[in-house]
Amino acid sequence: MGKKLKKEIRINNLAAFDDLYKEYFNALYRFNYTLVGNVEEALDSTQETFIKLYRQLDTGIEIRDPKAWIYRVAANICYNHLKRKKLFQHIKKANLQPDITPGDIEENLMKKQEIKMLRKAINQLPARDRVILMLYKNGFSTLEIAGVIGVKKNSVGKILARSVEKLSKLIKQGDAR
Repeated sequence: MGKKLKKEIRINNLAAFDDLYKEYFNALYRFNYTLVGNVEEALDSTQETFIKLYRQLDTGIEIRDPKAWIYRVAANICYNHLKRKKLFQHIKKANLQPDITPGDIEENLMKKQEIKMLRKAINQLPARDRVILMLYKNGFSTLEIAGVIGVKKNSVGKILARSVEKLSKLIKQGDAR
Protein backbone atom coordinates (compact mmCIF):
# COMPACT_ATOMS: atom_id res chain seq x y z
CA MET A 1 0.00 0.00 0.00
CA GLY A 2 2.85 2.40 0.84
CA LYS A 3 4.33 2.35 -2.68
CA LYS A 4 0.93 2.93 -4.24
CA LEU A 5 0.31 5.88 -1.94
CA LYS A 6 3.72 7.36 -2.71
CA LYS A 7 2.99 7.25 -6.44
CA GLU A 8 -0.41 8.85 -5.94
CA ILE A 9 1.06 11.57 -3.74
CA ARG A 10 3.84 12.25 -6.22
CA ILE A 11 1.19 13.15 -8.78
CA ASN A 12 -0.55 15.32 -6.17
CA ASN A 13 -3.69 13.23 -5.90
CA LEU A 14 -6.10 14.54 -3.26
CA ALA A 15 -7.93 11.22 -3.40
CA ALA A 16 -4.91 9.64 -1.67
CA PHE A 17 -5.64 11.78 1.39
CA ASP A 18 -8.29 9.31 2.62
CA ASP A 19 -5.89 6.39 2.29
CA LEU A 20 -3.14 8.27 4.16
CA TYR A 21 -5.59 9.27 6.88
CA LYS A 22 -6.75 5.68 7.37
CA GLU A 23 -3.22 4.29 7.28
CA TYR A 24 -1.52 6.74 9.65
CA PHE A 25 -4.12 8.29 11.95
CA ASN A 26 -3.91 5.82 14.87
CA ALA A 27 -0.12 5.50 14.87
CA LEU A 28 0.30 9.26 14.53
CA TYR A 29 -2.11 9.85 17.41
CA ARG A 30 -0.04 7.53 19.65
CA PHE A 31 3.16 9.31 18.55
CA ASN A 32 1.64 12.72 19.34
CA TYR A 33 0.29 11.48 22.66
CA THR A 34 3.75 10.32 23.66
CA LEU A 35 5.13 13.77 22.89
CA VAL A 36 2.42 15.95 24.47
CA GLY A 37 1.11 13.60 27.17
CA ASN A 38 -2.51 14.67 26.89
CA VAL A 39 -5.39 13.00 25.03
CA GLU A 40 -7.07 16.18 23.78
CA GLU A 41 -3.81 17.85 22.74
CA ALA A 42 -2.65 14.69 20.94
CA LEU A 43 -5.94 14.53 19.05
CA ASP A 44 -5.74 18.23 18.15
CA SER A 45 -2.15 17.81 16.95
CA THR A 46 -3.11 14.79 14.87
CA GLN A 47 -6.03 16.62 13.28
CA GLU A 48 -3.87 19.67 12.62
CA THR A 49 -1.30 17.46 10.89
CA PHE A 50 -3.94 16.06 8.53
CA ILE A 51 -5.33 19.52 7.85
CA LYS A 52 -1.82 20.63 6.82
CA LEU A 53 -1.50 17.51 4.65
CA TYR A 54 -4.78 18.26 2.90
CA ARG A 55 -3.77 21.88 2.27
CA GLN A 56 -0.36 20.76 0.99
CA LEU A 57 -1.94 18.30 -1.42
CA ASP A 58 -4.42 20.97 -2.53
CA THR A 59 -1.54 23.29 -3.56
CA GLY A 60 -0.31 20.67 -6.02
CA ILE A 61 3.18 20.64 -4.48
CA GLU A 62 4.69 17.16 -4.60
CA ILE A 63 5.32 15.21 -1.39
CA ARG A 64 8.05 12.67 -2.07
CA ASP A 65 7.75 10.62 1.14
CA PRO A 66 4.32 11.07 2.72
CA LYS A 67 5.10 9.08 5.88
CA ALA A 68 8.17 11.14 6.72
CA TRP A 69 6.34 14.36 5.80
CA ILE A 70 3.39 13.52 8.06
CA TYR A 71 5.58 12.62 11.05
CA ARG A 72 7.84 15.67 10.58
CA VAL A 73 4.83 17.98 10.52
CA ALA A 74 3.34 16.23 13.56
CA ALA A 75 6.61 16.49 15.49
CA ASN A 76 6.88 20.19 14.65
CA ILE A 77 3.29 20.82 15.74
CA CYS A 78 3.97 19.01 19.02
CA TYR A 79 7.28 20.87 19.54
CA ASN A 80 5.49 24.18 19.03
CA HIS A 81 2.78 23.15 21.47
CA LEU A 82 5.36 22.13 24.06
CA LYS A 83 7.30 25.36 23.58
CA ARG A 84 4.17 27.40 24.17
CA LYS A 85 3.33 25.42 27.29
CA LYS A 86 6.95 24.99 28.47
CA LEU A 87 6.40 21.28 28.91
CA PHE A 88 9.41 19.74 27.16
CA GLN A 89 10.08 17.47 30.11
CA HIS A 90 6.53 16.09 30.26
CA ILE A 91 5.63 12.77 28.62
CA LYS A 92 2.96 10.55 30.07
CA LYS A 93 2.32 6.84 29.63
CA ALA A 94 4.01 5.61 26.45
CA ASN A 95 2.01 2.45 25.92
CA LEU A 96 4.21 0.58 28.41
CA GLN A 97 1.43 -0.69 30.67
CA PRO A 98 2.20 -4.08 32.15
CA ASP A 99 -0.40 -6.84 32.20
CA ILE A 100 -1.62 -7.26 35.76
CA THR A 101 -2.27 -10.80 36.90
CA PRO A 102 -3.61 -11.56 40.36
CA GLY A 103 -1.05 -14.32 41.04
CA ASP A 104 2.03 -12.19 40.35
CA ILE A 105 1.53 -9.01 42.37
CA GLU A 106 5.18 -8.64 43.45
CA GLU A 107 6.47 -9.13 39.91
CA ASN A 108 3.92 -6.65 38.59
CA LEU A 109 4.97 -4.07 41.17
CA MET A 110 8.60 -4.47 40.08
CA LYS A 111 7.58 -4.02 36.44
CA LYS A 112 5.60 -0.89 37.32
CA GLN A 113 8.60 0.55 39.14
CA GLU A 114 10.84 -0.19 36.15
CA ILE A 115 8.36 1.41 33.77
CA LYS A 116 8.05 4.44 36.03
CA MET A 117 11.84 4.76 36.10
CA LEU A 118 12.00 4.40 32.31
CA ARG A 119 9.33 7.08 31.82
CA LYS A 120 11.17 9.40 34.20
CA ALA A 121 14.41 8.87 32.28
CA ILE A 122 12.67 9.42 28.92
CA ASN A 123 11.15 12.65 30.26
CA GLN A 124 14.64 13.94 31.01
CA LEU A 125 15.84 13.45 27.42
CA PRO A 126 15.87 16.33 24.94
CA ALA A 127 12.87 16.38 22.59
CA ARG A 128 14.82 15.20 19.54
CA ASP A 129 16.13 12.18 21.45
CA ARG A 130 12.61 11.25 22.55
CA VAL A 131 11.35 11.55 18.97
CA ILE A 132 14.12 9.45 17.44
CA LEU A 133 13.65 6.72 20.07
CA MET A 134 9.87 6.67 19.47
CA LEU A 135 10.32 6.50 15.70
CA TYR A 136 12.85 3.69 16.03
CA LYS A 137 10.57 1.82 18.46
CA ASN A 138 7.73 2.17 15.93
CA GLY A 139 9.78 0.54 13.15
CA PHE A 140 10.77 3.56 11.07
CA SER A 141 13.72 3.06 8.73
CA THR A 142 16.80 5.26 9.05
CA LEU A 143 15.75 7.08 5.88
CA GLU A 144 12.29 7.76 7.31
CA ILE A 145 13.74 8.91 10.65
CA ALA A 146 16.12 11.23 8.79
CA GLY A 147 13.17 12.74 6.94
CA VAL A 148 11.20 13.29 10.14
CA ILE A 149 13.93 14.88 12.24
CA GLY A 150 15.58 16.69 9.33
CA VAL A 151 19.07 15.18 9.29
CA LYS A 152 21.11 13.16 6.80
CA LYS A 153 20.44 9.43 6.70
CA ASN A 154 24.04 8.71 7.71
CA SER A 155 23.59 10.74 10.93
CA VAL A 156 20.58 8.77 12.20
CA GLY A 157 22.59 5.84 13.57
CA LYS A 158 24.94 8.13 15.50
CA ILE A 159 22.09 10.21 16.90
CA LEU A 160 20.16 7.08 17.85
CA ALA A 161 23.19 5.55 19.55
CA ARG A 162 23.77 8.77 21.53
CA SER A 163 20.09 8.87 22.50
CA VAL A 164 20.22 5.28 23.75
CA GLU A 165 23.43 6.05 25.63
CA LYS A 166 21.86 9.12 27.29
CA LEU A 167 18.80 7.07 28.23
CA SER A 168 20.99 4.31 29.66
CA LYS A 169 22.95 6.81 31.78
CA LEU A 170 19.74 8.38 33.08
CA ILE A 171 18.38 4.96 34.01
CA LYS A 172 21.61 4.04 35.82
CA GLN A 173 21.52 7.36 37.69
CA GLY A 174 17.98 6.53 38.74
CA ASP A 175 19.17 3.19 40.14
CA ALA A 176 21.86 4.93 42.20
CA ARG A 177 19.34 7.26 43.86
